[in-house]
Amino acid sequence: MRKHLRPHAEFLAYCLMPNHFHFLVFFPQESDTEQFSQGMRIILGSYVTAINRCYGRTGSLFTQNTHSKPLEQSDQHYPQLCFYYIHHNPLRAKLVSQPEDGPYSSLPDYLGIRRGTFCNQTLARQLLDLPSDPHQLAQEARTQLDPEITDKLF
Repeated sequence: MRKHLRPHAEFLAYCLMPNHFHFLVFFPQESDTEQFSQGMRIILGSYVTAINRCYGRTGSLFTQNTHSKPLEQSDQHYPQLCFYYIHHNPLRAKLVSQPEDGPYSSLPDYLGIRRGTFCNQTLARQLLDLPSDPHQLAQEARTQLDPEITDKLF
């Protein structure tokens, strides 16, 4: 991901789940989104090849194509809502008891639990108007999201 995706976009949040993943990315004006898409194809294709070799199988692993949704057309709070929605995925799937317990998400990095360097936290705090205080961010992250809203996100 650092080789094929990060040169073309700034990652603001991520969560890897057993059967899907979410990325919240920012594309600077000079970025080439087609290069990012090509990088995503390389990563997913490499993953499929490795799994197929490991288990002696052939064919695709994924039932759906990767989806993306531009956030610039939305209201100003939508990107922040996506940030929290992404980090709530392990909680909604009953894999953890608190959002910050998700080992495959960027939330522990934002809370200072882990020293992750993948996401551009400074940019995310600016663009998403996130609290700089980790305790306040943790409290906001623990707040239950309205299912009526989150069901419409994706």
